[in-house]
Formats: sequence, C-alpha cells, structure tokens
Amino acid sequence: MMKRNAMKKLAVSISSFELLINQGCAYVDKTAHLCKLIKNYGAFFLSRPRRFGKSLTCSTLEAIFQGKKELFDGLAISCMEYDWKKHPVIHISFAEVSHKTDTELIDNVKVTLHNCAQKYGVSIDQSIAPGTYLAQLIIKLHEKHGPVAVIIDEYDKPILDHIDDKAMVEKMQQLMRSLYGVFKGNNVGSCMRFLFITGVSRFSKVSLFSELNNLKDLSMNEDVATMCGYTQQELEENFKEHINALAQAKGWTYQQALAELKRWYNGFKFSNQGEKVYNPFSIAYCLDDKKIENYWFSSGTPKFMLTALTDAPEEKRNELKEQLLTLELQKISSSSIQNFNIARLYDNLLVLFLQTGYLTIKEYDDFASMYWLHYPNEEVRRSCTEQIMLELVQVSLDAFADWIAKFRRALLAGDVDTFLMHMQNFMRLIPHNVIVNREKCYQATFFTICKLLGVHMFVEEATDLGFIDGVITTPTNVFVIEFKKDRNPAAALAQIKKNNYSYKYVVESKLPVMHVGISFYFTKGKSVSLKWLVEKA
Repeated sequence: MMKRNAMKKLAVSISSFELLINQGCAYVDKTAHLCKLIKNYGAFFLSRPRRFGKSLTCSTLEAIFQGKKELFDGLAISCMEYDWKKHPVIHISFAEVSHKTDTELIDNVKVTLHNCAQKYGVSIDQSIAPGTYLAQLIIKLHEKHGPVAVIIDEYDKPILDHIDDKAMVEKMQQLMRSLYGVFKGNNVGSCMRFLFITGVSRFSKVSLFSELNNLKDLSMNEDVATMCGYTQQELEENFKEHINALAQAKGWTYQQALAELKRWYNGFKFSNQGEKVYNPFSIAYCLDDKKIENYWFSSGTPKFMLTALTDAPEEKRNELKEQLLTLELQKISSSSIQNFNIARLYDNLLVLFLQTGYLTIKEYDDFASMYWLHYPNEEVRRSCTEQIMLELVQVSLDAFADWIAKFRRALLAGDVDTFLMHMQNFMRLIPHNVIVNREKCYQATFFTICKLLGVHMFVEEATDLGFIDGVITTPTNVFVIEFKKDRNPAAALAQIKKNNYSYKYVVESKLPVMHVGISFYFTKGKSVSLKWLVEKA
C-alpha cells in the first residue's frame, strides 16, 4: 500500500478514525487485520494495555460497518474482498460512560443505548433494565436495518476504577454480566453481524463472561498480535520524516534516533511467537514533542497499580515490590493467565501487571507452559521502579528528586565514596520488614538508582571466568562492581582481579577504570550498612 504519512500531522489526542482521516493525520494501516477479522460472523474479545490503540480500532470497525468506504481509500482493505454493506452499529465506550456508582452506570448506559435508538429511529421503553433495553434494541435494529454490529470498548473500566472497593466491584460485575448475557440468547444472537469487546484486563470467563461462552479471546492470538501497536517496519515506513526531525532536534543520526525509540518505547509482545511492537501513544507524543520522555505512565498512573502496591496484603505487596525491583525475569503459568479472577486479585499480581502492559512476554516455555516476563522497555521499567522506590522509602516526589540529584552529582564527579554514602543513607529509609530477600533487594535498589540517573549500566555481564555483578559507565569513569554479603569488601576486589573482570574495559575504554567492592551488612530488625573499597584497575 502507498505510504500516506510523509510528515503528516500526528494524532496525539484523536481516537476517532473518521476524524483522523478527515484531518489528514498520520495513520498506520491496520485494516488488513480488521478485514480478515470481520469476514467472520462471531463474538471476539481483545485485551490490550491502556492507550494502545483499542479505541481507534473500535472506531475503525464502526466506520467499516457503517459502510464509509471513502475513508479507506488507499488503505489495505480497499484492495481486499469486502462488500461494504451498511450495518446498524451499537458502540459503547465505558471510558465515556460515567460510573462513579452502580446506579450512575446503569443510568448512563441506558442514556447511551437510548441515543443509539433515536439515531436509528426505533422506540424502546426507557424504564426497563439496561440488559433488556440492549436486547430489544438489537432486535428492533435488525428488524428495521438488518444484522447489527455491537462494539464495546473498555469494558472493564468501571471495575478497575473501583478495584479497592470489593462491594462496588461486585455490583459493576453484576451489571456487566446482565449486559453480556443478552448476547447468549438465540433471539438476539441471530440478529447480530458481529460483536467486539475490548478491555485492559482478561478476567476469566467464569468470573465475568460466564454468560457469553461463545466469546473468542484474541488477546494472545498470533494472527492479531500486531493489530495494536507499531511493528519496527511500520514505524520506519510511516514515520521516517518525523524520526529525522527528532534526530535533528537531538543532534543524533537517524540510526541513533531509531535506537533510542526502540530502547524507550518498543518491546511489547502479545503472543508466544509474536513480533514486538511499539507503544503508539508514546511514539506519537515523542515524535510530536521531539523529546524522549515518559509519556505513557505519566498520562495517569492506574488506580489498580497504586492499589496493588499499597493495599494488598503485606506479604503479597512485599513480594510484588521485590519481583518488580529485581532485574531478573519473572515467570507465571499459562493457567494463571487464563484463570485470572478480580475477586482474587492478589493471588497473582504479576498477571495483572502483564495484562496491563507493565510487564510483557520475554520467552515462552512450551513444555512447561510457563511465561517468562520482563519490563517491555525503558519507559515502563523506569516508571515502575521509580514508583516502587517512592513506595519503599515513603518520601515525597520532590524529596526523591533531591536524592537523585545528589547521587548524580557524586557519580558524575567520580566521587565513589560520597555516592556510596548517599546510597547507604537512602537504603536506610527502607523499612526493615519490607523485603523478603534483603540482599537481592538492596542490589536491585543500587542498580535501580543508577538506572534512574540515566547512566549506562550492565548487570550480570558474562566473561570467560564468570559474571560481573555490575558495570557502570559515566562520561568520566568506568566502574566494575562486585557485591558481597556480610564479608570484607576486600573479597569482592579480589574476585574482580582474580577473574580479570575489568580487562575488556581497560583495553577498549579511553576512560579510567575503577574496581569497586561493596559488602552489605544486615542486622535483624535494623537497617543495612555498606562497606566498600575502591582501587584503580
């Protein structure tokens, strides 16, 4: 297909397909995916993280079913076999339906359905329950206009927005069940052309979709793994001029700009073998601002995440913080994903973080049916770890920024003693009862702080004689680091020298190379102490 996006306006706040096309905004063509999908009569569910193109996908489907062929000129679907027959469309976005209480949600769902009924010239008793209203609306639309397409966007927002109120969650779920149960009946099902439901989370069918047993879950389907988000090829083909503009603004080459975009915004993987994709929200804002910033997380920390970090049982909360702080891969079973239940939210918080985009698939072990998870990219990793650090040490954002500034000044000046003194004082802010594995936590805290400083860092780097605990590179120095627990830091220095860990950096780097041996000392019920030794390589 022809490329339509040569330095076109970026749609940083538009989720309407018709508006996007009519305003001449850049659009990455996903219509081939949609055309293949809608050739089937059926009911489909797609889970994707927030601000990942779900609403634009729903809007595009609506335009297709409304027969607005002129909007798709030059796109893939215009060259595919499709009849462009017009269908009545019921489109409900729970992001736009106020739901502070269950009563408010019921009233506003009925208003949304009533507006749709008026649009298509059908009359329905407004006093009946939302589920009954929806059923009658589908039947009457079919009688007057033919098979109906139903699109429900952000189905779980009323649930996730009340995740800290179990009673309200149950009320919201009951309403959702009454709505989805409508689609199960043959009298309604026979009147429908297509059903498409999107959301952030994949609650188990037992807990929410029990009334809709014919719903096909596409969330980890290989065929639609790249339907939301941008592949590497799509990014380069559709935004080349914008990337060049970013490179020029930052003083980079085109390839350097690509590398930074990949490091910060790529990495989301939605199937076992699927290709990694970029976050479209962050890409749009980054290329529009010509800055590498934290856009996705800063657009609003989800309430569920704060709840998980603050209101979960202490053991689960501490376990989650440790899992997210460490730089190791985390694993979960395939069954834990399939059976996720909002009523047992804290049983496996990693599943919720996977579904909502704060973790993604790194590898899949087919034999064991296990997924290995990690942070998708620098934007998410930095945002999550910073949020966790704030929760751990219980300081204000301004105070945390002051700590980071002190760390940065010392490290960039090559003042290891001052840097490690700051590190010890910072670690002493962490309550002694928070972390299960304290050695792992403090090592992770050390490297998390370094990453937040923006320095280049490698962890567990392999050599022919073992693994280096860490290597930090600043504009003025290279630090080769080895950790020990309750041992003299001289033992750490001895290991660095014995295994010749610094050889590569002494040979290849023009910067001074320093050996740093650090030992953590733990006393039950008391804070950590650090001892260290530093010497030139």
